[in-house]
Amino acid sequence: MKKRGLGSSFGGLISPIATSAAELQEVPVAAINPNPNQPRVAFDEQALAELAASIKEHGVLQPLVVTRLNSHTYQLIAGERRLRAAKLSGLELVPVVIKEVSPQQQLELALIENIQRADLDPIEEARAYAVLEEQFALTQGAIAQRVGKSRATISETLSLLKLPHDVQVLVSAGRLTAGHASTLVPLRNPDKISQTAREIVEQGLSVRKAEQYVAQLQGQQAVGKEIAPVKPRSPHSAQPATPEDEVIVKALEERLEGKRVELIRLGRGGRLVIHFDNEEMLSSLYDLLTK
Repeated sequence: MKKRGLGSSFGGLISPIATSAAELQEVPVAAINPNPNQPRVAFDEQALAELAASIKEHGVLQPLVVTRLNSHTYQLIAGERRLRAAKLSGLELVPVVIKEVSPQQQLELALIENIQRADLDPIEEARAYAVLEEQFALTQGAIAQRVGKSRATISETLSLLKLPHDVQVLVSAGRLTAGHASTLVPLRNPDKISQTAREIVEQGLSVRKAEQYVAQLQGQQAVGKEIAPVKPRSPHSAQPATPEDEVIVKALEERLEGKRVELIRLGRGGRLVIHFDNEEMLSSLYDLLTK
């Protein structure tokens, strides 16, 4: 008797794309091909093993989304982690929703699923946007509308692909945030970008300090001079920043997708300043703060 892949309580957990119970079927795991447009490259092996153990115990609670290739085979649209975990668990049948979609829609659905689950690292996300832009001729505004983000955020994410490969690796590994990486783009020189990225990581600079350091480097590049990293001083009327303040600033900058933040202590109070360079960044900031 074949192992069943459908959990007993899947009904309330079906993805919004599964609009009708009549569309739900069970198909062999071996009959499902991976999505060639899957934007996610790296998968956490430990998390997959944990999901596989859960699937072995409870079944697949949320159906995969597939499109039919022929009478016997399907191509995955959404649910890569669940498919991999189902294979690890030894499951033979999995619940699926069959949809007829274009290659562009396949990529969009896989991208949106991963973004909603926060599964993509910034470089994977940027590459997916690049495919939508280059292969499917979507504007950055159209991409933003489809994935529910601002155009400024899409533009900033795509700019990460201009960075040297070794810097992109740092971002994918989580050693350098997207906010830090974005500050490096204006340097243009690949060797200088790589060197500066390493310095930012080694010194543990906040996004704000990284931005200031890069601005210094740009100024010195214009006259052909070299400088050493210099930590900016607080205004004379302000109290020195504490380690706790730096932690707060760094957390805020990451939460605000790399926007520069200043925390200035003045007596018992102070000021919290969020910087923006143009109207698009202001619009992006507004979207983040009003979610």
